[in-house]
Amino acid sequence: MDPETGYLKKWTNFAQGYKLRWFILSSDGKLSYYIDQADTKNACRGSLNMSSCSLHLDSWHLKGNHP
Repeated sequence: MDPETGYLKKWTNFAQGYKLRWFILSSDGKLSYYIDQADTKNACRGSLNMSSCSLHLDSWHLKGNHP
């Protein structure tokens, strides 16, 4: 199965607010983000194992333009 990819707005901090970031959800449940699509050749900026994590309302703030 191919990974799901797309842009989401990720909360950074109060000074900068939300920033558009490139996200990849792999078939094994790992959600990783990068600055943009070209940044994927570098190490990811952060990741979560969605299959074994528990999210809290304040963990990551994400916004999407569509489902």
